[in-house]
Amino acid sequence: MRPVHSYCNFKQHKPQQSWWQKIRHRNLGSIRPAVADQNLTNDTGQHWPAIKRPTKNQPFAHKKNHLLSIIVLALFLIWAGVILYLPYFRVTNINISGLKIISESEMRDDISNNFVTSSHNIWPRNNYFLINTGKIADFLQNKYQLSGIQITKEFPYQLNIVVEEKISSIIVNLGDQCVLLDNSGTVLKQLDLTKNIATTTTTTTTQPTSTIVQNLPRVSSTLEVADFTYIRQQLGDLPIVNYFGQKENTFSASYISKIISLFTEAKKQGIGHINYFVLSNPLDGVNAFTGKPWFIMFNLTDQPITQINKIKAITKDNKPTQYIDVRYQGRVYWK
Repeated sequence: MRPVHSYCNFKQHKPQQSWWQKIRHRNLGSIRPAVADQNLTNDTGQHWPAIKRPTKNQPFAHKKNHLLSIIVLALFLIWAGVILYLPYFRVTNINISGLKIISESEMRDDISNNFVTSSHNIWPRNNYFLINTGKIADFLQNKYQLSGIQITKEFPYQLNIVVEEKISSIIVNLGDQCVLLDNSGTVLKQLDLTKNIATTTTTTTTQPTSTIVQNLPRVSSTLEVADFTYIRQQLGDLPIVNYFGQKENTFSASYISKIISLFTEAKKQGIGHINYFVLSNPLDGVNAFTGKPWFIMFNLTDQPITQINKIKAITKDNKPTQYIDVRYQGRVYWK
């Protein structure tokens, strides 16, 4: 016969409970269903003690959990508010480097007005954690002629912006003056050459030969030699055109675009860095002078990459000593 353990015997030999199980049992009470006392009998007819039924005050732990959640949420909101609105985390310094032609003050004002200065909304846009560097980079790329941009945030209140301007301007030496033109032919600024004129002069009025590489000529009755190192330091590595033609002639946007493309592609394709161009009549082409003993005659109506490829093919098996002429389609002349 199987022995029947009484309730007291079961209570005496019940399994050990951890402290967490005891606390949970005390707060939540019994999870067994509430049934009538008369149904809780064993095989011998002995009644089990009545089960404590849950009351409205029983789930105190649930209320305590809700209260704890509210406290945690309130603390988080207070912490977030401190982080967002504390003046210590507001961006006040904007460092911009790499500009040569674009106005630094104009770019800084655009960034401040569109991304930093607080508007009427409740969010502080100049907060260090809310500023989106990707949106700022896209905005500057769309508004300015940039070939590269990098924006980093320096904790807790500084933006560092490094830009690389796209070549969209040329320097034109007219003899008595030097100007900076944009890609549409509009004069951006006058350049001062008084600090860069050497004392050496020559009386020739012919076009410069390939021996003039480092120094750049000014066109006048006597050919003065100007050093453009200072100007390039201020404006960057831009194409320089020494113009021998009539001053009444204007530089069209098409010619400026071709000169810029020739300048960039020659350097990219390994032809060499073009120190300066010499131009008299755009219909006759433009001469480009590099650090090599020969100069190049380009066509301003043909595609720049096509002419560059011709030069690469010629210099692969030949060694010109004076010039390479790629102005004519289907033909190349060199000496």
